[in-house]
Amino acid sequence: MVTMDGKQLSLKEVQPQIKNRLMQEKQRDLYLAYVKGLREKAKVSVDDKAVETLASSLSGTATLQIPQPPAQAEKKAEDTKK
Repeated sequence: MVTMDGKQLSLKEVQPQIKNRLMQEKQRDLYLAYVKGLREKAKVSVDDKAVETLASSLSGTATLQIPQPPAQAEKKAEDTKK
């Protein structure tokens, strides 16, 4: 191997980098094989009619309501009474 400035490197100097690169490639290959296996096993179906019904019901103005923990809800109720 040669650096950008033309210096030749010995195998001992680049060996850790080579090992690291090979390890990363092996991990990537194992990950991709794992994901492929999961996709093959997954049985997912989409009910297009249900999706369309839901989409049409949400097409109006939608508001997001986040439930508060009971302690905060009680405190808020007390504060409004005062």
